[in-house]
Amino acid sequence: MANKIRKEELLLSIALSEYKQVIFDILTPTVESAKTVLPSVQKDKK
Repeated sequence: MANKIRKEELLLSIALSEYKQVIFDILTPTVESAKTVLPSVQKDKK
């Protein structure tokens, strides 16, 4: 029983890590783009 729980915890941990990586991969280009765009927007406000 305990081994089954540990295996399930391991599988869940792996799945969560993969899910986080997918989200990171999706958001990284957006963040990089924002870093480029935001300074010019801030200059326009001044």
